[in-house]
Amino acid sequence: MASLLLPNNHLQSYCKGLNAVEYIKLGGVPIGPILSASLQNTVSGTMGLNNVVVSNGTSNQNIHSSSNLLVNDTLNTVSIPNALELPYVPVSSVMYVDSLGFVQSTDLTDGQFLIGETLADPQVGTLTSTDSSVSISYATPNINLSVPSVANALSNSVAGNMTAGQVVIANGLSHVLSHASAQLVINDTLQEVHVAKTLVMDSGTANSALITGATKQVQYVPLTNGQLLIGNTGAAPMASNISAGAGINIVNGPGNITISSAASSIANFGGFFGMTAGIGNTTPGTDYAATIAVSGVTTSVAGGSAINFPRLSAPSSGVFINNIGATQADNTEFILQVAGTYRVSWNISVDEAGQTNMWISTDAAGNIIAPPVPASPSLNLFSQFVTDPLTGDYDVVGTGISSNMGRAALTDQMKGDIIFYNPVPGAAIQIRNCVSGAALTITPIPGGTNAQSAVLNIQLVSSGASVASLVAPSATLWHDQSVITVGSTILTVVEPTQVYSMIAHQSIPLVADAFSQHFTYANTSMTTTLTIVRELLPSGGIAQFSLNGVPIGPPLDFYEAAPTFNISDTIGMLSCLLGDNILSCVVTGQNPLSSGFDIPITKFFFSG
Repeated sequence: MASLLLPNNHLQSYCKGLNAVEYIKLGGVPIGPILSASLQNTVSGTMGLNNVVVSNGTSNQNIHSSSNLLVNDTLNTVSIPNALELPYVPVSSVMYVDSLGFVQSTDLTDGQFLIGETLADPQVGTLTSTDSSVSISYATPNINLSVPSVANALSNSVAGNMTAGQVVIANGLSHVLSHASAQLVINDTLQEVHVAKTLVMDSGTANSALITGATKQVQYVPLTNGQLLIGNTGAAPMASNISAGAGINIVNGPGNITISSAASSIANFGGFFGMTAGIGNTTPGTDYAATIAVSGVTTSVAGGSAINFPRLSAPSSGVFINNIGATQADNTEFILQVAGTYRVSWNISVDEAGQTNMWISTDAAGNIIAPPVPASPSLNLFSQFVTDPLTGDYDVVGTGISSNMGRAALTDQMKGDIIFYNPVPGAAIQIRNCVSGAALTITPIPGGTNAQSAVLNIQLVSSGASVASLVAPSATLWHDQSVITVGSTILTVVEPTQVYSMIAHQSIPLVADAFSQHFTYANTSMTTTLTIVRELLPSGGIAQFSLNGVPIGPPLDFYEAAPTFNISDTIGMLSCLLGDNILSCVVTGQNPLSSGFDIPITKFFFSG
């Protein structure tokens, strides 16, 4: 039996106007007119035409034809066992009870339905989508939801061929699906996706590496020749090239990186000579038309005291003449393009007893510099090459003037052959007549009938930092000769309070500054003790020293509230390699009280 539950007093009668026909109103909806004057209030029975039920406080049951109407006054219910017909309600409608308790009706079009609204009448509405990937369509009596890019057919089979638009639905197993020659394997349990053949990315940059950033999204990183993906702690990897340190050459190519020793790859060599007039000189005249004047020591450079070598004996590489000209005063300066260890040899025959030696380009303070190009005697100075640490120890093993070559008698050649370190790319050297008893005259035809040649050979032995040969129990590396690998150039300061009256540091000290010293270890013992002679400053930084890439002890702090000189620290017992070694230093930070990153050092001392 179907029940229609009505609130109290919602079955009402009303009249419209005088003498109007009275109607029955159910929940505000007219049901029909009252045409009969006779009313019945029997408990049960068959209702006649136009009869109505009048409440008597009990349950009234009236029957008309095959339909029963059961009114229960106590429960306030009306039960209709079969069908309720409402002649004045529009067909194909839906009814609801409004906020006043009256039954209302409304029409619905395709896809519409009643949607609840809290504490208000239900509203007629439709489904809408705010996502363009969801489509809504209506086909009576259905509402269809779909994703346009995905076909209606979905596959969750363990294996099979996928057709256009199909997707994989997890079933807790491993799915193997293939399309053409490509195969996709999805493992729900291990949460893995395997592409058996080729994975094609529809967007992005071709010829790139793939990385993930902080959002875990795949990113494209284009790489140029020789670039690598290098880790960056706490951030995405970065594309970068390998940096070449001292003595290293790097050539980046398509898909390859070539790393080599700079010493072996740079064939710096220069062979120069000059000739007197005579047999064998195919150039008319002489390169030595006048005598060679005498220079004093240090920076006392006398005009005409340098020996000219105007001709090439072999193709030159990395060494060239700085002051090219046609006179005897020209062709006397030879540029060393690369910092490193050189071998220079010369020989000459003169008529007088005397001395020759090598000079190197310096400024007024005696610091090695690269002279102007082209050179002019008024624009640059030369100093006699020395090895005294008080004035600049360029050959870190010995002291004195290693290039002084002379003779007392008149029966042999004057020869020179030295190995030295040039710390400045572009420095120039000269061979000079220094502190001889008189001006020197090149012998035109000594010991025979052919014209004489004066010869100068310059060869780069090893590029990069200075080389110390530890053949004795002790040896010294001076900081003003360190090779800078990161940061500003070395600044040498005259400091009378400091031992050797010298301290050196980088001119603009910054964090991450770095320098190195190369040395050759040839001692019979494989271990040595390293001591650093340094200064402490209010602007001192903190530095980590390493041997062949391995840190030596803890970082050293160069901070002190007031300048403190002659600090000698033994920083460790080193296990050196027999042969080439690299002592390096990196500025890692600063003391919280420090105002800078200075690392002032006089020398490194090996003993043992």
